[in-house]
Amino acid sequence: MRGRVVARARRWALAHAACVVVATLVGLYWLPVLWRSSLLNWHVQTAYTQAQLCDWPAWQEGFSSACTGGEWFYRLLERRTIKLPSTLWTSVAAHQWGSAPLFYALPWALHVGSSVLVAALARRMTDRAGLAALAGLAFGLHPAAVEVVVTGQFTQYVFGGFCSLLALWIARHGESRAKVAAMLAAACLCDVTFVVMPLVVLSSVDERRRWWLPCAGALGLGIAVHAVHGLHYPTVRQHHAAFEAVALDERLLRALVIEPVLALRRMLLLWSPGSGPWSMDPPVDEFEGLGPLEPSALLGLAGMLAALAWLARADFGKIARLGVLPIGLLLLDVCIKAGWSDVYASRWSGLRQVYVPVAFVALSAAWCLRRMPSARAIAVAGIATLAWAAWSSHSLAQRTWSRMADDERALSAAVAKLQALGLPAGTTAYLLEVGDARPFSMWQGTLRDRLGDVRFGVVTHDGAAGRGTRVSQAGPRALAIELEGEDASFLRLDRLPSWAGPIEPSESLALYLRRGGQLNLRPIFDRGVLDGRWIPLPGLDGSEVRVASGQDGGTMRLVLRTHHELSDPRVEILVEGPEGWIRDRG
Repeated sequence: MRGRVVARARRWALAHAACVVVATLVGLYWLPVLWRSSLLNWHVQTAYTQAQLCDWPAWQEGFSSACTGGEWFYRLLERRTIKLPSTLWTSVAAHQWGSAPLFYALPWALHVGSSVLVAALARRMTDRAGLAALAGLAFGLHPAAVEVVVTGQFTQYVFGGFCSLLALWIARHGESRAKVAAMLAAACLCDVTFVVMPLVVLSSVDERRRWWLPCAGALGLGIAVHAVHGLHYPTVRQHHAAFEAVALDERLLRALVIEPVLALRRMLLLWSPGSGPWSMDPPVDEFEGLGPLEPSALLGLAGMLAALAWLARADFGKIARLGVLPIGLLLLDVCIKAGWSDVYASRWSGLRQVYVPVAFVALSAAWCLRRMPSARAIAVAGIATLAWAAWSSHSLAQRTWSRMADDERALSAAVAKLQALGLPAGTTAYLLEVGDARPFSMWQGTLRDRLGDVRFGVVTHDGAAGRGTRVSQAGPRALAIELEGEDASFLRLDRLPSWAGPIEPSESLALYLRRGGQLNLRPIFDRGVLDGRWIPLPGLDGSEVRVASGQDGGTMRLVLRTHHELSDPRVEILVEGPEGWIRDRG
């Protein structure tokens, strides 16, 4: 009896050797996430702050001006989306239980599971365990996993990727159509991007007539759910940004040509050391030449595609279904999830955008390499590729963990400064000359947990070069604020940071190319703001600010209108100095 069990286990292990190897190596490689990553990240903190300040329910995700960082002050922006699995998990594990290891455990497990599914699919497609293990490890160790697993941000890609790959695995095994439809529906609810996944799965199976109905049903359900939610919670966008409309031909060029090239470069890590495929901050130096469209990178991509076509010979249609079509559909993220103004104003080089396409590229490569007779050549190339991916992922993970530690120290320092003031519950604090606005924007939910029921609103940032902010009372609920010269740089068009790019549409495309797809606009205000329009302070109902007068290079005069009278003990005007916060009532 025992011998039969051992023999059966041995046969199972041999049959599933690739999956076992992938699960072990990928699981161990990313295991430090469980104790090194913290909850102090953009995804967790913005959702938590929105739940506290904006009364957003646990099943909604998105961002608002109150919670997205200090650079968003004076701008009205609110976008709500449906990302059910990741949002609910964040609410339970991170917000209610406050456990970082528990929060990261599920994305870690799902990423390992997705890697195993890639290996299992490759094993079925190629009937070669070595290629299956190579495909699973190529996906599992790719740096795209850092942005969705290590940082704890954009975990909807892990949830959606797992559901999508599981749906494909079920379909290729010819199992229940109801199971396929359920997995595809779950993927569609993970993020609006995954609405295209039913088409991707349908294009990757052979018996399309059998799977047409469940795929079409899941696709229709996903579109309906996101459309109804979008109609009920439309995006509120009032940037007051001073840039003109972008020509249609430039928009199409960027979305249809530049974005796919940038995504392919991110997938294949074809980046210069100066830019990197995972820039967590905007670049500070301009790149020379065409950047992502330089000839060497384009020739490399063309050579890779030609090699795949030669290896596959007459099966080019299979490559299109396994690689080109899924990538093309998923790249519609630019059109599905972001408005044209977002594409124009800000396109980060986030690797999260290629997390799922990498899985299909790995499957396509494994399927093409199945005809190569030299297993040794495949092994050498595979080991070199995996070593490069593992080293890149390790470097990015270390950088991410260092940044998390720095953020925790910054939050602790902010709490210590404010605790010295002894602010009572119910206080509304208006902050001037703020050096670091993160504790009062995206971290405000956690800050309130440590300080009590106190609300904060950033009015001005620290200019550091002028004579500081002068405050005087202009009425029972009004403060007159004067900023001199450089202290008002955040309100001046000529003080746009060099990395943020020009405003003129005629110059924007060239800079976009040099930046490798990164172009960020600080809050640049139009004349409507400078002419005296009242702008609500995000997160502080009934509080407004406007620019009363001013000119470039001279004194800027702002008027702050508070929700309560200045004599009310619930109102605090705080000015940040080198040694801490100073109370100032003018």
